[in-house]
Amino acid sequence: MFIINGKSYTKDDLKGKNIAIVDGSIIKVDSKEAVQKYGQRAKDGAVIFQGETKIIDNVLDTNYPLPPTPPTPPTFAMPKMDFPNLPKAPKSPSGTPLTNEKEWKKFEKKMAEFEEKMKTLEPKIEAYTKEMMNIEELMKPFEAEMKSYEEKMELYEIEMKKLLEKKEIEQGSKK
Repeated sequence: MFIINGKSYTKDDLKGKNIAIVDGSIIKVDSKEAVQKYGQRAKDGAVIFQGETKIIDNVLDTNYPLPPTPPTPPTFAMPKMDFPNLPKAPKSPSGTPLTNEKEWKKFEKKMAEFEEKMKTLEPKIEAYTKEMMNIEELMKPFEAEMKSYEEKMELYEIEMKKLLEKKEIEQGSKK
């Protein structure tokens, strides 16, 4: 049993039809609960379509326009972030250098060591950054193509909605 827009349908009622969920969700109810709610007709369970749902003729039987083709993304290998010895920055002590002079001197020494370690990694970091910038450049044309595709899809969705509404009106006048 199917419940669509508050009305019950059997599998046979929906033969050759498609169900278009415009704005909603689907809930599957097991046979025990379905029989309690809908009687013996729901002995195999029920599928409830909540929200705005439309029953339309089989879309495959209709000559609808094809959706736009999405662009193909560029192919590239992601650079490996190879920084196995990336040091952690030392944590600054509490207080100020005046109130906690001993701890701040230790901190300054650790910070100098940290900066030295980071300096040795700079060539690797710069190379990685350069590789990532190259990927960003490769992605720019694709991003423009995707924006164009999204605009075309919005127009396609509007066109399909109009066609489905027209089809629904035609089906309503046949009844």
